[in-house]
Amino acid sequence: MKKIVWLLVLSLVAAQQILLTPPSGTYNSFVTATGQGFPNGDCNILGAVVKNFSCKVENSRLTANFLVQDEEFGATPGNYSIIFQFADGSSATTYFLLLPPEVVSTTPTITLMPSSGSVGTFVKITGTGFYPKARGCQVLSPVAGNYKCFIANGILNANFTAANVQPGNYSIIVKTSYNETAVAYFNLLSSPTSTIPVPVVGGLTTPQTSGTVVFENLVYFVLAVIIILIVVVLVYFFVLGKKKKAPQTL
Repeated sequence: MKKIVWLLVLSLVAAQQILLTPPSGTYNSFVTATGQGFPNGDCNILGAVVKNFSCKVENSRLTANFLVQDEEFGATPGNYSIIFQFADGSSATTYFLLLPPEVVSTTPTITLMPSSGSVGTFVKITGTGFYPKARGCQVLSPVAGNYKCFIANGILNANFTAANVQPGNYSIIVKTSYNETAVAYFNLLSSPTSTIPVPVVGGLTTPQTSGTVVFENLVYFVLAVIIILIVVVLVYFFVLGKKKKAPQTL
């Protein structure tokens, strides 16, 4: 007798199981629920991810459906309990697995303008193909100093100033709030050496480094001093000679 009662209880519990179709999905998914062995009448569906629902039991058969909350509601991906409350006050619980948002089919890409330059160069970044609901982004690279990054509706706009690091080819990685990434490359050039044109015969100019110009100016200065000294010596001897030739008076 006890065995028969136990089997009846097990069959009743099995009959009252609720099947969700699908049992998992992302935001705004449409989910249906079916089951048997429940009290007839209207019913409620409670759950953190339940938005709109319809629930009714006829001839002990449950027919229900609900819409999963949209992303802006704040629910994060995970396993959520879905509670069905029936007309007689009883309830039954099942679970729905909320998945992360579906990734858009396009591959995110970014473009740098310019793609090379020296320290202090202002670089613009444009990108497309990102998830439309992404709201934040980062620019990751040693050369990307003082960056700014904005993204809306899958379109990215960013900029940075080339930092004072060793010259070379650097990867510029853009990362969004949905962990999407896109990569481009920036070639940091050596800072140019300052040059000063020095006129030569024929009107042509030869670029000279500032160090060379300083050396040549020093040479010119020394030569000028030597010439001045020579002139002073010549004047001195000239005056001295005139004094020696002057006639003596009695």
